[in-house]
Amino acid sequence: MINLDYQNAKLHTLPNAPTLRTANHEQLCQHRDRLKALNADVVPKRFGIDPDDEDGFFESACHGILREEDFWRQCSLVWAWIDEKPVWVSPVHWDMEILPDPETPTRRRFRFSLLGGGQITVVEQFDFLRWLREENPTIHCCQTGLRITADIGNGGWQRFAGIIDGVCCEMGAKAVLFPTGTPQAVADQTAATFRLLTFTDGIGTNVRSPDPENFAALLDRSSRCCMCGRPLRDHVSTLLGIGPDCAKQSKLPHSLDAATRILQRRKELLGETVS
Repeated sequence: MINLDYQNAKLHTLPNAPTLRTANHEQLCQHRDRLKALNADVVPKRFGIDPDDEDGFFESACHGILREEDFWRQCSLVWAWIDEKPVWVSPVHWDMEILPDPETPTRRRFRFSLLGGGQITVVEQFDFLRWLREENPTIHCCQTGLRITADIGNGGWQRFAGIIDGVCCEMGAKAVLFPTGTPQAVADQTAATFRLLTFTDGIGTNVRSPDPENFAALLDRSSRCCMCGRPLRDHVSTLLGIGPDCAKQSKLPHSLDAATRILQRRKELLGETVS
């Protein structure tokens, strides 16, 4: 898994600024409060105001986005937000309805087609973690890595590695994050591809659940299953890019009628040239 280490970013609002890695809880709180004051005018201009934000969740997440960008900028990282504003559910929350978390530690891979040409390989690392107030450790996704193969022009293809990261509180926002030197266009294409997962009714709202049919439509097509990598041996699997066993485990449709419908959705999402 890729390690984008931005823990050495400094809490520059504090005297003798410690790094994110070395700061104690009190220093982190002081930095957060000072940065919040500095960004007081930035939030409404960039994100607007949520009239239903009685508990301050939206505003808090907005400040979280600016705080993360501050760290990433110090480390010269490259990013693009999948969610440009705080949301309750992001289109990359596919664990809720589509891909259930495994029951044992494992590494899960699957592939999407990249908007504009290319491929996204998602690599999820699951391990035992104690989350929030859980009494005993349970299986959680520790990191979601990305392997991007993108057309960089003039017929050339290049690979890039990154992660999905962002703000996680009551409301949150997800971003794709890459090392220094990654073209901004690659980050933008990747984030735009993930936004295509959103249910039609969720576009423009703060509940952007992934649509299972959009998820199926964006799966990468090749001679091997986009989930397990085994050869595809029947016509429907070849059309969908996924074998029947993996489709069942992922709660995705796997029939000729579904393939016809999903290929049409793929054409709508990725463009007229998609076959």
